[in-house]
Amino acid sequence: FADNKLKSQLDEYVILCNAIIEENRKDSILDEAKSHMTANEISSYESAINILETICGWKDADEQITICKKNIEKIKEQEENERLEREQRLEIARKEAERRAKRNKMIAIVTTPIVCAIIAFAILLNAVIIPNVKYNNAMVLIDAGNLDEAYTILKELGDYKDSADKVSEVRLAKTKEQLRNINVGEYIMFGE
Repeated sequence: FADNKLKSQLDEYVILCNAIIEENRKDSILDEAKSHMTANEISSYESAINILETICGWKDADEQITICKKNIEKIKEQEENERLEREQRLEIARKEAERRAKRNKMIAIVTTPIVCAIIAFAILLNAVIIPNVKYNNAMVLIDAGNLDEAYTILKELGDYKDSADKVSEVRLAKTKEQLRNINVGEYIMFGE
């Protein structure tokens, strides 16, 4: 360079150009970090902090680092609150399930003997009480001379007590009665 004055001006321009380039580089880094901050995730904020720490002191980079750290804390606090709420809901559901299981067990304890008693009564009713009442009615009908109805009831009873023997006796009594009351020219059917 022939002229020192020109050289110093060029040096100033080089310094100025380098400063502008550095500003643009740092602004680009700041913009990139801010774009990471929009995701609202811990990993994005941590990535933004790492980027911003490369330009500490530049414009609002330090303030953005503080904002990222606060947002990370908020997210962690929110996640912890959600975790606690989930645990609380699970605990409530577990207690409700235990309560229902106890209630169902109590219902089973109370209803099982009742159902067994009802079944036993139904069996007793069908196997003993009803046949006994029918048998006694058949005996009353025999005593009253109503042999046809008594015969039908005893036949239904099958092997209950001495029903089979009574059926034979009633059949014989009916036949004897028919023989006593028969007139000349009438027919008598023997058997069933």
